[in-house]
Amino acid sequence: MYELRYDTTVKAVLDSLPQAARVELREAMIRVCKDPYATTVPYGVDDGMTRHLVLSHTMAVLLITHIPAKAVRILQVTHLQIR
Repeated sequence: MYELRYDTTVKAVLDSLPQAARVELREAMIRVCKDPYATTVPYGVDDGMTRHLVLSHTMAVLLITHIPAKAVRILQVTHLQIR
């Protein structure tokens, strides 16, 4: 299991998401923390660390690390405006 990490800026974005987007992202991040490579795709060049999670309400850029601990860091969250 990977530890989930994010900074205060990302937390502010997460807190501002509509309810449906927050629930969807929270459930997806639980799956990502169990197996980040099966639940995400490479972001840009596949360096094995920077990953992309695309959902119906949000997109997130993630950094997967193994040293010193296994962690998934949310670098950016974008809310997709559904019209």
